[in-house]
Amino acid sequence: PASVRAFAEWDRIREILQQFDHNVSDTCRQGCAALLAKLAKVGETHRTKMIRSGAVDLCMAAVEKQQVADQVMIHSLEILRLLVTEQRALRLMSNPLRMLHNRGIFDLIADVLGGNPEKTYSARVKVAATKLVKDLQSADQHAELKETRHVKYLTEPSDLEGLACLFSLLPARFICGTLRRVSKGFLAATRLPDTFVKLDMTGANLDNQGVDLFIRSSSLLYTISADFSGCAHVGVDGWEILAEAFRGGSLEVLTLKDCVSLTDEALMLIFSSTGESIRSIDVSGCINLTSQHTTALLTASEDNIIEAVRFNDCEWVEDDAVILATSACRKLNTIAVSNCPRLTAFAILGIAHCSGITSLDVSMNPGSITDETVTLIARGMPALRYLDISACDALSPDGFASLASLVHLRYLDLGGNMGLSDEAVSAVVHRLPHLITFKAMMIPAIGGMTTNMLGSVCLNLKIVDLSFCAMIPDVGFRIVVRNCIMLEQLSVPWCESVTARGMEYIASFGKRLVRLNVSNTRLEDAGLVAIGESCLRLQHLTLVDCHGITIQGLEAFVAKVMARGGVYTPSRL
Repeated sequence: PASVRAFAEWDRIREILQQFDHNVSDTCRQGCAALLAKLAKVGETHRTKMIRSGAVDLCMAAVEKQQVADQVMIHSLEILRLLVTEQRALRLMSNPLRMLHNRGIFDLIADVLGGNPEKTYSARVKVAATKLVKDLQSADQHAELKETRHVKYLTEPSDLEGLACLFSLLPARFICGTLRRVSKGFLAATRLPDTFVKLDMTGANLDNQGVDLFIRSSSLLYTISADFSGCAHVGVDGWEILAEAFRGGSLEVLTLKDCVSLTDEALMLIFSSTGESIRSIDVSGCINLTSQHTTALLTASEDNIIEAVRFNDCEWVEDDAVILATSACRKLNTIAVSNCPRLTAFAILGIAHCSGITSLDVSMNPGSITDETVTLIARGMPALRYLDISACDALSPDGFASLASLVHLRYLDLGGNMGLSDEAVSAVVHRLPHLITFKAMMIPAIGGMTTNMLGSVCLNLKIVDLSFCAMIPDVGFRIVVRNCIMLEQLSVPWCESVTARGMEYIASFGKRLVRLNVSNTRLEDAGLVAIGESCLRLQHLTLVDCHGITIQGLEAFVAKVMARGGVYTPSRL
């Protein structure tokens, strides 16, 4: 960077810009484009000079010349991306959107993304153009320039027309979800109603009438992800309205968790309107569905693209549903069947043959998770990254040992398997260096061997849950919090063997902790004050039944948090 700054004199920049547009070799033009890209990254002063010298026009001219090398086009688009988002440079222009529109940048983007059949661009050039599009969309990234950049404050007709032109060229997936609330002028210019790319109606308490009112004022044509979790009062008529709203769109992720009023008929309406675009479906807790009809919907298409299926807390799920879904959905990589009491070991055996599965949740199925099924899972799913086998009482140390072959695991939850030993858990952890989340709640035998292995091998850990593990010594916590420097969440409630010294270790080394649960431990005032003083990123602290803490200690903790600019929001003490 120092060399680039030393070279970046104004005259030199002018010369490079001139050479960039002259009739020179591709090698020379590519070198000029690469150097300009570096200069644009160095500092805002150079970007300002480049805008003043006409770099936008030159870069656009380079992209429009299809005979130049792809790398020249990519550098040019990168320079454009840096220039049009430069805050200081934007201050020099009374109206940046008008400038971009007048110079034809929107037409250029349309050509690159396929709007002009006579021009073809490589995939790498299209990726560079897509990055430029995303930056142009980010209306909120220049908050202090609301009068010229924020869509809520655009009033000039030319601005609105330019922005409308940009969004008319974009594929549906690039339409910004934050445009749900914009100025009336923009809505008039784009002729688009409220547009949702990611729709989250979790707990909205909608009924049929509410759905009807919502759809009348909003468009779901561009929705890719829709979450209706907890919408328990939507009936068949409401789901039919939603199905019509999704028709012709490109819905990919559909979450219907705990929609207890959802029936087979309603689910069929949604699937019939969305066609074959759905890639992820979650019907966890939908008690009125049936295994036969749900399976028929999932397996109806010959060209099945479903990648994720979640049936958690569904009493109606049977072995046939799981086996047929895993065999018909060839692209399946995620399956969750937690707390499905009708499942037997045969369903797990069917899942175990899907070698492409990367995420598996079979928790709370004690009757179907045995040493044999766990061994088959380990053999048949070598690519697993997420595994939840919590609350499966039949698992023994011998069966658990087979999980050591899953060397790609990032998430492992084995809580509630009370028959596991400290030696067995530590032996498996020794083979899992990529773990990010480790949960071992209510395994009484876990002690120093496991924590020592976590702190020695799993150095990328971010979340650790050792709740109700009463055999862990203070030095075990010291090894974990000291060596796992990325640790953000630590739960050690009811770890009765941890003393005040263990709490001091957490305070001393847990600098990155965001969430900490030390309920019913031997935490005292001194340790609490040390946590408030040292854990600067802490946002959530749970202290249930900490009898060693006094009011004076709590006041001192609050004072430490307030002194470093924190916000004290007690929830449950």
